[in-house]
Amino acid sequence: MRFINSERLRNYPKFVLISILIVIGINLVTRDGWQGGFGQIIGSDFITLYGAGILYKGEIEALYEFNAQFNIQKELISPTHLSGLNPFISPPYVAFLYSVFTTLSLPLSFALTVLSTVVFIAIAIRGMRKLMPAWLHEAGLDQKRMLILVMSFFPSVLGLLVGQNHGFTLLLMTGIVIFTLSGRWGLAGLLAGALIYKPHFIVGFLILWLVWKEYTALIAFGAVTTIVIGATILQYGITPYADYFSISSVILRLPLSEGFPGSLLVTPYGLISTLLPSGANSAIQVLMISLSLVMSIGLAWIGFRFRSRPFDQRTPPLIIGLLFPLVATPYVLVHDLIILVPAFILWSCVSKHRNILYVAVFTYFAGLILPILGQLAQIALVATIPIVFILVYTVTNLNSCNNHKKICA
Repeated sequence: MRFINSERLRNYPKFVLISILIVIGINLVTRDGWQGGFGQIIGSDFITLYGAGILYKGEIEALYEFNAQFNIQKELISPTHLSGLNPFISPPYVAFLYSVFTTLSLPLSFALTVLSTVVFIAIAIRGMRKLMPAWLHEAGLDQKRMLILVMSFFPSVLGLLVGQNHGFTLLLMTGIVIFTLSGRWGLAGLLAGALIYKPHFIVGFLILWLVWKEYTALIAFGAVTTIVIGATILQYGITPYADYFSISSVILRLPLSEGFPGSLLVTPYGLISTLLPSGANSAIQVLMISLSLVMSIGLAWIGFRFRSRPFDQRTPPLIIGLLFPLVATPYVLVHDLIILVPAFILWSCVSKHRNILYVAVFTYFAGLILPILGQLAQIALVATIPIVFILVYTVTNLNSCNNHKKICA
Protein backbone atom coordinates (compact mmCIF):
# COMPACT_ATOMS: atom_id res chain seq x y z
CA MET A 1 0.00 0.00 0.00
CA ARG A 2 1.39 3.38 -1.01
CA PHE A 3 1.87 5.89 1.79
CA ILE A 4 0.46 8.56 -0.52
CA ASN A 5 -2.91 7.09 -1.42
CA SER A 6 -6.34 8.47 -2.31
CA GLU A 7 -7.71 8.05 1.22
CA ARG A 8 -4.92 10.08 2.80
CA LEU A 9 -5.09 12.69 0.06
CA ARG A 10 -8.82 13.03 0.70
CA ASN A 11 -8.79 13.05 4.51
CA TYR A 12 -5.55 14.71 5.65
CA PRO A 13 -6.44 18.20 4.35
CA LYS A 14 -9.74 17.97 6.26
CA PHE A 15 -7.88 17.12 9.47
CA VAL A 16 -5.42 19.96 8.88
CA LEU A 17 -8.25 22.44 8.22
CA ILE A 18 -10.11 21.40 11.37
CA SER A 19 -6.92 21.67 13.43
CA ILE A 20 -6.13 25.12 12.01
CA LEU A 21 -9.66 26.36 12.71
CA ILE A 22 -9.37 25.18 16.32
CA VAL A 23 -6.03 26.95 16.76
CA ILE A 24 -7.40 30.15 15.17
CA GLY A 25 -10.43 29.95 17.43
CA ILE A 26 -8.25 29.67 20.53
CA ASN A 27 -6.09 32.55 19.29
CA LEU A 28 -9.14 34.78 18.84
CA VAL A 29 -10.94 33.80 22.04
CA THR A 30 -7.85 34.43 24.17
CA ARG A 31 -6.83 37.64 22.39
CA ASP A 32 -6.17 40.92 24.16
CA GLY A 33 -7.33 43.68 21.83
CA TRP A 34 -5.43 43.25 18.57
CA GLN A 35 -2.94 40.86 20.13
CA GLY A 36 -3.82 37.22 19.61
CA GLY A 37 -3.61 34.65 22.36
CA PHE A 38 -0.33 33.35 20.91
CA GLY A 39 1.28 36.78 21.05
CA GLN A 40 1.19 38.07 17.47
CA ILE A 41 -0.73 41.11 16.23
CA ILE A 42 -3.89 40.07 14.37
CA GLY A 43 -4.16 41.72 10.95
CA SER A 44 -0.63 43.17 11.15
CA ASP A 45 -0.21 43.62 7.38
CA PHE A 46 -3.65 45.12 6.94
CA ILE A 47 -2.94 47.57 9.77
CA THR A 48 0.20 48.64 7.88
CA LEU A 49 -1.71 49.18 4.63
CA TYR A 50 -4.64 50.87 6.39
CA GLY A 51 -2.19 53.18 8.16
CA ALA A 52 -0.53 54.00 4.83
CA GLY A 53 -3.97 54.90 3.49
CA ILE A 54 -4.44 57.36 6.34
CA LEU A 55 -1.02 58.92 5.73
CA TYR A 56 -1.78 59.17 2.03
CA LYS A 57 -4.95 61.16 2.71
CA GLY A 58 -3.60 63.36 5.46
CA GLU A 59 0.24 63.38 5.59
CA ILE A 60 1.53 62.35 2.17
CA GLU A 61 4.95 63.83 2.93
CA ALA A 62 5.32 61.32 5.80
CA LEU A 63 4.25 58.26 3.82
CA TYR A 64 7.77 56.79 3.82
CA GLU A 65 8.89 58.12 7.19
CA PHE A 66 9.15 55.01 9.35
CA ASN A 67 8.56 56.95 12.59
CA ALA A 68 5.29 58.33 11.20
CA GLN A 69 4.25 54.84 10.08
CA PHE A 70 5.02 53.43 13.52
CA ASN A 71 3.08 56.18 15.28
CA ILE A 72 -0.02 55.72 13.13
CA GLN A 73 0.08 51.94 13.60
CA LYS A 74 0.38 52.34 17.38
CA GLU A 75 -2.53 54.76 17.39
CA LEU A 76 -4.71 52.45 15.30
CA ILE A 77 -4.47 49.49 17.69
CA SER A 78 -4.17 51.40 20.97
CA PRO A 79 -4.29 50.35 23.81
CA THR A 80 -2.80 47.13 22.39
CA HIS A 81 0.98 47.33 22.65
CA LEU A 82 2.89 47.40 19.36
CA SER A 83 6.48 46.24 19.86
CA GLY A 84 7.84 47.19 16.43
CA LEU A 85 7.15 48.68 13.03
CA ASN A 86 5.74 46.67 10.14
CA PRO A 87 7.03 49.00 7.38
CA PHE A 88 5.04 50.14 4.38
CA ILE A 89 7.39 49.72 1.40
CA SER A 90 4.97 49.61 -1.54
CA PRO A 91 4.62 52.32 -4.22
CA PRO A 92 2.43 55.38 -3.45
CA TYR A 93 -0.50 54.16 -5.54
CA VAL A 94 -0.90 51.20 -3.16
CA ALA A 95 -1.48 53.66 -0.31
CA PHE A 96 -3.90 55.49 -2.62
CA LEU A 97 -5.86 52.26 -3.22
CA TYR A 98 -5.94 51.40 0.48
CA SER A 99 -7.08 54.91 1.40
CA VAL A 100 -10.51 53.72 0.23
CA PHE A 101 -10.60 51.30 3.18
CA THR A 102 -10.14 54.16 5.64
CA THR A 103 -13.70 55.33 5.00
CA LEU A 104 -14.66 52.46 7.34
CA SER A 105 -13.33 51.68 10.79
CA LEU A 106 -10.25 49.47 11.05
CA PRO A 107 -12.09 46.47 12.59
CA LEU A 108 -14.86 46.57 9.98
CA SER A 109 -12.43 47.03 7.09
CA PHE A 110 -10.32 44.12 8.33
CA ALA A 111 -13.35 41.85 8.73
CA LEU A 112 -14.56 42.68 5.21
CA THR A 113 -11.06 42.06 3.84
CA VAL A 114 -10.89 38.59 5.41
CA LEU A 115 -14.38 37.70 4.18
CA SER A 116 -13.73 38.99 0.66
CA THR A 117 -10.43 37.10 0.52
CA VAL A 118 -12.25 33.81 1.15
CA VAL A 119 -14.77 34.73 -1.55
CA PHE A 120 -11.98 35.59 -4.01
CA ILE A 121 -10.29 32.26 -3.35
CA ALA A 122 -13.57 30.39 -3.94
CA ILE A 123 -14.17 32.27 -7.23
CA ALA A 124 -10.59 31.58 -8.35
CA ILE A 125 -11.00 27.87 -7.65
CA ARG A 126 -14.21 27.85 -9.64
CA GLY A 127 -12.36 29.48 -12.52
CA MET A 128 -9.58 26.88 -12.33
CA ARG A 129 -12.12 24.24 -13.33
CA LYS A 130 -11.76 25.64 -16.86
CA LEU A 131 -8.05 24.83 -16.73
CA MET A 132 -8.24 21.45 -15.04
CA PRO A 133 -7.62 18.40 -17.27
CA ALA A 134 -10.14 15.58 -17.42
CA TRP A 135 -7.90 13.14 -15.59
CA LEU A 136 -7.88 15.34 -12.48
CA HIS A 137 -11.69 15.52 -12.54
CA GLU A 138 -11.79 11.74 -12.84
CA ALA A 139 -9.41 11.45 -9.89
CA GLY A 140 -12.01 13.24 -7.76
CA LEU A 141 -10.43 16.68 -7.45
CA ASP A 142 -13.69 18.62 -7.45
CA GLN A 143 -14.32 22.23 -6.41
CA LYS A 144 -15.11 21.34 -2.78
CA ARG A 145 -11.90 19.36 -2.32
CA MET A 146 -9.90 22.11 -3.98
CA LEU A 147 -11.38 24.66 -1.58
CA ILE A 148 -10.47 22.48 1.40
CA LEU A 149 -6.91 22.07 0.08
CA VAL A 150 -6.37 25.78 -0.48
CA MET A 151 -8.05 26.93 2.73
CA SER A 152 -6.02 24.43 4.78
CA PHE A 153 -2.75 25.40 3.05
CA PHE A 154 -0.91 27.19 5.86
CA PRO A 155 0.42 30.12 3.76
CA SER A 156 -3.18 30.85 2.77
CA VAL A 157 -4.30 30.75 6.40
CA LEU A 158 -1.41 32.96 7.48
CA GLY A 159 -2.40 35.49 4.84
CA LEU A 160 -5.90 35.64 6.30
CA LEU A 161 -4.57 36.16 9.82
CA VAL A 162 -2.40 39.12 8.82
CA GLY A 163 -5.01 40.62 6.46
CA GLN A 164 -3.18 40.17 3.18
CA ASN A 165 -4.61 40.43 -0.34
CA HIS A 166 -3.39 37.01 -1.54
CA GLY A 167 -6.93 35.85 -2.38
CA PHE A 168 -7.41 38.75 -4.79
CA THR A 169 -3.94 38.08 -6.22
CA LEU A 170 -4.87 34.44 -6.83
CA LEU A 171 -8.10 35.49 -8.55
CA LEU A 172 -6.34 37.98 -10.83
CA MET A 173 -3.50 35.65 -11.78
CA THR A 174 -5.93 32.81 -12.46
CA GLY A 175 -7.97 35.13 -14.66
CA ILE A 176 -4.87 36.30 -16.54
CA VAL A 177 -3.93 32.70 -17.28
CA ILE A 178 -7.46 31.79 -18.42
CA PHE A 179 -7.75 34.82 -20.71
CA THR A 180 -4.24 34.33 -22.10
CA LEU A 181 -4.91 30.69 -22.97
CA SER A 182 -8.17 31.69 -24.65
CA GLY A 183 -6.63 34.61 -26.55
CA ARG A 184 -8.73 37.30 -24.87
CA TRP A 185 -5.83 39.69 -24.64
CA GLY A 186 -7.70 42.82 -23.65
CA LEU A 187 -9.19 41.15 -20.58
CA ALA A 188 -5.84 39.59 -19.68
CA GLY A 189 -4.19 43.01 -19.85
CA LEU A 190 -6.91 44.66 -17.75
CA LEU A 191 -6.47 42.07 -14.99
CA ALA A 192 -2.70 42.53 -15.12
CA GLY A 193 -3.27 46.25 -14.65
CA ALA A 194 -5.47 45.53 -11.64
CA LEU A 195 -2.52 43.57 -10.20
CA ILE A 196 -0.33 46.69 -10.22
CA TYR A 197 -0.35 46.69 -6.39
CA LYS A 198 2.18 43.84 -6.79
CA PRO A 199 4.01 44.95 -9.95
CA HIS A 200 6.66 42.21 -9.74
CA PHE A 201 3.90 39.60 -10.19
CA ILE A 202 3.14 40.93 -13.68
CA VAL A 203 6.66 40.90 -15.13
CA GLY A 204 6.52 37.29 -16.35
CA PHE A 205 3.30 37.90 -18.27
CA LEU A 206 4.63 41.14 -19.78
CA ILE A 207 7.73 39.33 -21.06
CA LEU A 208 5.57 36.68 -22.73
CA TRP A 209 3.19 39.21 -24.27
CA LEU A 210 6.13 41.17 -25.67
CA VAL A 211 7.66 38.05 -27.20
CA TRP A 212 4.28 37.02 -28.62
CA LYS A 213 3.63 40.58 -29.86
CA GLU A 214 0.27 40.65 -28.11
CA TYR A 215 0.03 44.43 -28.04
CA THR A 216 -3.66 44.48 -27.09
CA ALA A 217 -2.79 42.99 -23.69
CA LEU A 218 0.08 45.43 -23.24
CA ILE A 219 -2.07 48.43 -24.18
CA ALA A 220 -4.85 47.36 -21.80
CA PHE A 221 -2.28 46.89 -19.02
CA GLY A 222 -0.76 50.27 -19.78
CA ALA A 223 -4.15 51.99 -19.74
CA VAL A 224 -5.02 50.70 -16.26
CA THR A 225 -1.62 51.50 -14.77
CA THR A 226 -1.66 54.97 -16.33
CA ILE A 227 -5.02 55.69 -14.72
CA VAL A 228 -3.92 54.45 -11.28
CA ILE A 229 -0.49 56.08 -11.25
CA GLY A 230 -1.83 59.17 -12.98
CA ALA A 231 -4.44 59.67 -10.27
CA THR A 232 -1.74 59.84 -7.58
CA ILE A 233 0.45 62.18 -9.64
CA LEU A 234 -2.50 64.52 -10.27
CA GLN A 235 -3.08 64.66 -6.52
CA TYR A 236 0.47 65.02 -5.21
CA GLY A 237 2.86 65.24 -8.15
CA ILE A 238 5.94 63.03 -8.40
CA THR A 239 7.28 63.80 -4.92
CA PRO A 240 5.81 60.64 -3.29
CA TYR A 241 7.48 58.55 -6.01
CA ALA A 242 10.79 60.32 -5.42
CA ASP A 243 10.43 59.52 -1.70
CA TYR A 244 9.67 55.90 -2.56
CA PHE A 245 12.75 55.47 -4.76
CA SER A 246 14.89 57.21 -2.14
CA ILE A 247 14.30 54.31 0.27
CA SER A 248 15.02 51.59 -2.33
CA SER A 249 18.42 50.79 -0.80
CA VAL A 250 16.77 50.49 2.63
CA ILE A 251 14.16 48.12 1.18
CA LEU A 252 16.83 45.78 -0.19
CA ARG A 253 18.50 45.62 3.23
CA LEU A 254 15.29 44.84 5.11
CA PRO A 255 15.82 41.05 5.31
CA LEU A 256 18.98 41.82 7.28
CA SER A 257 17.16 44.17 9.67
CA GLU A 258 16.28 43.11 13.18
CA GLY A 259 12.58 42.33 13.54
CA PHE A 260 11.87 41.93 9.82
CA PRO A 261 10.25 38.52 9.11
CA GLY A 262 12.97 37.52 6.66
CA SER A 263 12.31 33.86 7.41
CA LEU A 264 8.93 34.22 5.65
CA LEU A 265 10.42 35.29 2.31
CA VAL A 266 9.91 32.67 -0.40
CA THR A 267 12.46 33.94 -2.93
CA PRO A 268 16.10 32.88 -3.46
CA TYR A 269 17.00 36.46 -2.48
CA GLY A 270 15.30 35.89 0.86
CA LEU A 271 17.06 32.55 1.38
CA ILE A 272 20.50 33.92 0.52
CA SER A 273 19.94 37.10 2.58
CA THR A 274 19.13 35.08 5.69
CA LEU A 275 22.04 32.70 5.17
CA LEU A 276 24.85 35.17 4.47
CA PRO A 277 26.12 37.89 6.85
CA SER A 278 25.07 41.52 6.42
CA GLY A 279 28.48 42.40 5.01
CA ALA A 280 27.67 40.36 1.91
CA ASN A 281 24.78 42.63 0.91
CA SER A 282 26.47 43.84 -2.29
CA ALA A 283 27.21 40.29 -3.40
CA ILE A 284 23.62 39.27 -2.63
CA GLN A 285 22.27 42.07 -4.82
CA VAL A 286 24.57 41.07 -7.69
CA LEU A 287 23.35 37.47 -7.39
CA MET A 288 19.73 38.64 -7.39
CA ILE A 289 20.18 40.82 -10.46
CA SER A 290 21.94 37.94 -12.24
CA LEU A 291 19.15 35.51 -11.36
CA SER A 292 16.50 37.97 -12.56
CA LEU A 293 18.31 38.39 -15.88
CA VAL A 294 18.70 34.64 -16.35
CA MET A 295 15.03 34.03 -15.55
CA SER A 296 13.91 36.85 -17.86
CA ILE A 297 16.03 35.63 -20.75
CA GLY A 298 15.00 32.02 -20.13
CA LEU A 299 11.31 32.92 -20.03
CA ALA A 300 11.62 34.99 -23.21
CA TRP A 301 13.35 32.07 -24.94
CA ILE A 302 10.68 29.56 -23.87
CA GLY A 303 7.94 31.99 -24.87
CA PHE A 304 9.61 32.49 -28.28
CA ARG A 305 9.64 28.74 -28.89
CA PHE A 306 5.90 28.57 -28.21
CA ARG A 307 4.98 31.74 -30.14
CA SER A 308 3.52 29.84 -33.11
CA ARG A 309 1.45 27.40 -31.02
CA PRO A 310 -2.31 27.88 -30.61
CA PHE A 311 -3.17 29.98 -27.55
CA ASP A 312 -4.42 26.99 -25.54
CA GLN A 313 -1.12 25.13 -26.06
CA ARG A 314 1.15 27.78 -24.54
CA THR A 315 0.90 26.28 -21.07
CA PRO A 316 4.64 25.62 -20.33
CA PRO A 317 5.78 29.26 -20.65
CA LEU A 318 2.76 30.39 -18.61
CA ILE A 319 3.85 28.09 -15.77
CA ILE A 320 7.26 29.79 -15.72
CA GLY A 321 5.52 33.17 -15.95
CA LEU A 322 3.49 32.32 -12.84
CA LEU A 323 6.62 31.23 -10.97
CA PHE A 324 8.65 34.27 -12.08
CA PRO A 325 7.94 36.49 -9.02
CA LEU A 326 8.70 33.61 -6.63
CA VAL A 327 12.15 33.09 -8.11
CA ALA A 328 13.36 36.24 -9.86
CA THR A 329 12.26 39.09 -7.55
CA PRO A 330 13.40 40.05 -4.04
CA TYR A 331 10.20 40.33 -2.00
CA VAL A 332 7.48 37.73 -1.97
CA LEU A 333 6.21 36.53 1.38
CA VAL A 334 4.87 33.12 2.31
CA HIS A 335 1.14 33.88 1.84
CA ASP A 336 1.70 34.42 -1.89
CA LEU A 337 2.70 30.77 -2.33
CA ILE A 338 -1.02 30.43 -3.01
CA ILE A 339 -0.26 31.26 -6.67
CA LEU A 340 1.35 27.82 -6.94
CA VAL A 341 -2.20 26.40 -7.08
CA PRO A 342 -2.87 27.43 -10.72
CA ALA A 343 0.74 26.49 -11.53
CA PHE A 344 0.04 22.92 -10.39
CA ILE A 345 -3.17 22.86 -12.44
CA LEU A 346 -1.28 24.02 -15.54
CA TRP A 347 1.47 21.46 -14.91
CA SER A 348 -1.16 18.71 -14.83
CA CYS A 349 -2.29 19.91 -18.29
CA VAL A 350 1.06 19.00 -19.87
CA SER A 351 1.93 15.90 -17.89
CA LYS A 352 0.46 13.06 -15.85
CA HIS A 353 3.77 12.30 -14.17
CA ARG A 354 3.57 11.24 -10.53
CA ASN A 355 6.15 13.90 -9.70
CA ILE A 356 3.30 16.42 -9.79
CA LEU A 357 1.71 14.65 -6.84
CA TYR A 358 5.00 14.37 -4.95
CA VAL A 359 5.78 18.08 -5.36
CA ALA A 360 2.19 19.00 -4.42
CA VAL A 361 2.39 16.94 -1.21
CA PHE A 362 5.81 18.41 -0.42
CA THR A 363 4.50 21.95 -1.01
CA TYR A 364 1.45 21.38 1.17
CA PHE A 365 3.31 20.05 4.21
CA ALA A 366 6.44 22.17 3.73
CA GLY A 367 4.15 25.20 3.71
CA LEU A 368 3.14 24.24 7.25
CA ILE A 369 6.47 23.06 8.67
CA LEU A 370 9.13 25.26 7.04
CA PRO A 371 7.75 28.65 8.24
CA ILE A 372 7.96 27.36 11.81
CA LEU A 373 11.44 25.87 11.40
CA GLY A 374 12.58 28.93 9.47
CA GLN A 375 11.44 31.27 12.21
CA LEU A 376 13.35 29.25 14.79
CA ALA A 377 16.49 29.23 12.65
CA GLN A 378 15.92 32.75 11.23
CA ILE A 379 16.41 31.34 7.73
CA ALA A 380 13.96 31.63 4.81
CA LEU A 381 13.55 27.86 4.45
CA VAL A 382 10.18 28.34 2.68
CA ALA A 383 12.16 29.63 -0.31
CA THR A 384 12.99 26.00 -1.09
CA ILE A 385 9.34 25.38 -2.08
CA PRO A 386 9.29 27.30 -5.41
CA ILE A 387 12.88 26.18 -6.06
CA VAL A 388 11.84 22.52 -5.74
CA PHE A 389 8.80 23.15 -7.93
CA ILE A 390 10.71 24.76 -10.79
CA LEU A 391 13.58 22.25 -10.67
CA VAL A 392 11.34 19.18 -10.67
CA TYR A 393 9.04 20.70 -13.27
CA THR A 394 11.98 21.47 -15.56
CA VAL A 395 13.49 17.99 -15.23
CA THR A 396 10.15 16.20 -15.57
CA ASN A 397 8.98 18.14 -18.61
CA LEU A 398 12.25 18.64 -20.46
CA ASN A 399 11.05 16.56 -23.39
CA SER A 400 7.44 17.76 -23.31
CA CYS A 401 8.61 21.34 -24.00
CA ASN A 402 9.73 20.10 -27.41
CA ASN A 403 6.75 17.80 -27.97
CA HIS A 404 3.81 19.48 -26.26
CA LYS A 405 0.44 17.79 -26.68
CA LYS A 406 -2.65 19.28 -25.07
CA ILE A 407 -4.32 16.91 -22.58
CA CYS A 408 -6.62 19.46 -20.94
CA ALA A 409 -10.35 18.84 -21.23
